[in-house]
Amino acid sequence: MIHNNLKEKLDLGKQVYGMFLTCPSPEDVEICGVSGFDFCIIDMEHGAITIETCRLMIAASQLHGMTPVVRVPLHMRQSICLDWGAQGIMLPMVRSSEEVSACMQKLKYYPHGHRGIWLGRAANYCVELEPDAYFTQENRETMVMLQIETAQAMDNLEKILEENPMVDLAFIGPTDLSQSLGYPAAYHQPEVVKMVEKCIQRIKKSGKKAGIFTNSPEDARRFRELGVDLIAGDMISYVSGKVRNFRLELEGVKQPSMTIM
Repeated sequence: MIHNNLKEKLDLGKQVYGMFLTCPSPEDVEICGVSGFDFCIIDMEHGAITIETCRLMIAASQLHGMTPVVRVPLHMRQSICLDWGAQGIMLPMVRSSEEVSACMQKLKYYPHGHRGIWLGRAANYCVELEPDAYFTQENRETMVMLQIETAQAMDNLEKILEENPMVDLAFIGPTDLSQSLGYPAAYHQPEVVKMVEKCIQRIKKSGKKAGIFTNSPEDARRFRELGVDLIAGDMISYVSGKVRNFRLELEGVKQPSMTIM
């Protein structure tokens, strides 16, 4: 079991930064690692990433001291990513406490859950630890992040977090949340901005860490001032905007960058 640097930094009150990665590319992981990011989120919800590639991306992340988190849809088996060394799981589109509780049972070992036992890569093949010690350490080190990106999750936020004490962080997805509130992708709509800021306050009041998605440095600074603990952007959106602007500049056309949240 590799020590979870991300969890330690958050426990120490530090703000942390990372990138969503949707391409099946260990090289993208390495770019984030050498760039100094604290974590990467390997995206199996929207990305074309198989468990085989995910395994390689997890290993590449750990080589650079960067914590690998995997975003896995609720209908997929999340624990297999933990078996291969992921140190965090992000659960998208949660809506109720019951959904979260069912997932937590699969992500934690006894006595906190009934995750299936495989003493492989995540356990360092039990060369260094006895199984009981590994189970205890894995339960402690593994992070669980929930995505708050639906109106139902907003309505049930306190109940979700209170009834699932082993959840580490609630992560706001402004784009899907704005759609759920009736403003598709209009995350800068005043009503949505107000709801997001209120959601941050509610998460912090619950005693949990708060995370959010943005590709805007200006918004990132505002979120830091609001006490957000974890901020993540999207590598492919950011890079594609930079590439497009570079081509336009070669043609002598100046264009503002697009910000995709």
